[in-house]
Amino acid sequence: MKKAFTLIELLVVIAIIAILAAILFPVFAQAREKARRTQCISNLKNVGMAMILYADDYDETYVSMNNWKQKIDDYVKNKDIYYCPSRPAIKQAQNWFLGQAVNLGSVNGAVDGVQGLVDFATGSGIGQAQIKSAGEKIMLVEWGRGSDGFGGCNAGAPVGDIVLGTKPSSNWACYAGHNGQTTITFCDGHTKGIRPSEFHSNIIDVNADGSFKTSGGEVTPVAENIWRQFWDVTY
Repeated sequence: MKKAFTLIELLVVIAIIAILAAILFPVFAQAREKARRTQCISNLKNVGMAMILYADDYDETYVSMNNWKQKIDDYVKNKDIYYCPSRPAIKQAQNWFLGQAVNLGSVNGAVDGVQGLVDFATGSGIGQAQIKSAGEKIMLVEWGRGSDGFGGCNAGAPVGDIVLGTKPSSNWACYAGHNGQTTITFCDGHTKGIRPSEFHSNIIDVNADGSFKTSGGEVTPVAENIWRQFWDVTY
């Protein structure tokens, strides 16, 4: 009887440990991701500062669209700020130009009327004076496929038909790996995490085959009067 009782006690202890683990592991995972999110916010804030310093040196004009990270590189002391700690594959592949995207508004800006930080007629950056309510307008945002960052250099508002490839600046995905939040740097330099459903759509990631992951249901953009407040710098 004593041996059987010891075995039962052991099973009870194992069961208790399993229950505690099931309770605590998600808590630890969330805490770890919160620390990574804090680091990511710091990183993107520093990239945003490099963007602002560039503009200060070029008659208050933002960097042009093509190879924009290369153009601000003189203002970046450490390329580690280009890497999100929650997306290690980007750093492993040394794809430092992916994962963080500049607000282009829409690739069909003249048609859709969504003005980002680039003049599509010339390809050059717009002037800082053209931005209304800089503290509300997106400068930089985490973007592209969560696994490797692919598609994440140019971002835009969810205008038109949301089909991958038709409007690449607006139809890749917000990266929402930080407990459901995407890191955003605004045109005044402040940076914070926001859920994609608050500024873009319910898209939270994009699969390798081009299909989207959502936070639930069909792909659905937020209302235009909401997304314009974030993406259209003249709104």
